[in-house]
Amino acid sequence: TMRECRNALDPSFGNGGTVLTDAGVVMVEGVTVQPDGKLLTLDSGFDPVLYQRVRRFLPDGSPDPSFGGGDGVAEPLVAPGFWTGAFTLQPDGKIVITGYSADDYAVARLLPDGNLDPSFDGDTGTGNGIVKTTLTPSFDQPAGVAVDAQGRIVVAGTTGGDDVGVARYLGDGKLDKSLAGDGTLIDVTPTAENAAAVATVDGGLLVGGGNGTDDSFVYRYTDSGDLDSGF
Repeated sequence: TMRECRNALDPSFGNGGTVLTDAGVVMVEGVTVQPDGKLLTLDSGFDPVLYQRVRRFLPDGSPDPSFGGGDGVAEPLVAPGFWTGAFTLQPDGKIVITGYSADDYAVARLLPDGNLDPSFDGDTGTGNGIVKTTLTPSFDQPAGVAVDAQGRIVVAGTTGGDDVGVARYLGDGKLDKSLAGDGTLIDVTPTAENAAAVATVDGGLLVGGGNGTDDSFVYRYTDSGDLDSGF
């Protein structure tokens, strides 16, 4: 019941278990907890103009003054140059954000203080902490990001409108060419499929989502990008 739900909230967090941030249309696109108990969120909205923010909260729900501009808020990515979609946390505390730029995959990495990581720039040489990858000439939109045991960044989404697309990056942002020869994988299938999540496993990766027949799917790929026939 509603009363039971209220009683389940942790009163030591925020105001009776709830933290409210900004006014406007807000979408929380991701949430994760650091090993030290601090909470990270990725959210976007209009207040009164479009914003995309990474926030860090102390375990009690108050803004972390050591993150971003001193108010617990980092806003290093601005649309339409970068539309955020999902994020994950590396073991070293760096934050990996994926989204899209124009029609391409886009990946950014933040330092633990919320600033863009200049060591993450792939082959661009710009040192701006952002890498963009073209998978197809059509619209490519990533939906999930994960970091594997080797520290490689795996991004999965939908490419060309209806195919599963995966890109894997080394720690410096360069494409990992041990995946399908060039670091990108496009799985062309008979039915329209929209990838929604990605996870890494020993020896490969998992991509899940749904297709045009109202069915869900999970694909397992080997480390080199082949479909795992044993799954």
